[in-house]
Amino acid sequence: DDLPARIALMHKPRRHICAMSDTEGRDTVARYLPDDLHGCRHVGRLDFNTTGLLLWTNARRLHRLLLDPRSHLPRIYRVKVRDRIDPDDHRLRLLASGTIDLDGTPALPCPVTFETLRTRATWIRITLTEGRFRQIRRMCAAVGFQIVKLERHAIGRLTLPEDLTPRCIRTAETSELHDLFAPWLEQLDAPLPFTWDDLAHGHVTTRTLERWLHNTQQQLWTSADEAEPSGTPLDLHDEA
Repeated sequence: DDLPARIALMHKPRRHICAMSDTEGRDTVARYLPDDLHGCRHVGRLDFNTTGLLLWTNARRLHRLLLDPRSHLPRIYRVKVRDRIDPDDHRLRLLASGTIDLDGTPALPCPVTFETLRTRATWIRITLTEGRFRQIRRMCAAVGFQIVKLERHAIGRLTLPEDLTPRCIRTAETSELHDLFAPWLEQLDAPLPFTWDDLAHGHVTTRTLERWLHNTQQQLWTSADEAEPSGTPLDLHDEA
């Protein structure tokens, strides 16, 4: 059906699984989906105890494009680790180095930055450009870091809004849509066939959005990339 295209943001809470239902009776993120977002699916999955930004959409091609490793959308995580860590701790460099073995192959290099130091804990940021099963938790365990809290802070340039509290989900605003698509737009030479304001207010149909995304995909992916994805689609497992 040619329905209004919907893109929404959620602040995923702890102790919830990313699923539409659960046979074991656990709380799911879908229980908070409002009626006006009926038909939307969550984009990717976060671990049971991971919090933060989770996208929803009813546009199938957008769902696939956001999950495909060839789209090269970085995801930024805030990680609270136990104990005080100095900014020059060698384990931070090891996390970023791309030498940590995961399932027989090394993780890709990923930017790691020191954020804040607390009395008994330290906040750092890790930027992923690939998505493997519980990747950040496994990488931190490999260097001896014990994670206290893990939050997805951003997807591309779209950051978790400060006013979006855990369990809340709402339609993406105009500026947020611009931030989400900005990394792709900078690589395109064709004009946008609609405005972000129209998309935010439900005035763009899924057919129109899908047609634009199809053309976008063709320009973003080289013929070599299209032949074989460089990673695992993020929808198959809990990324972090």
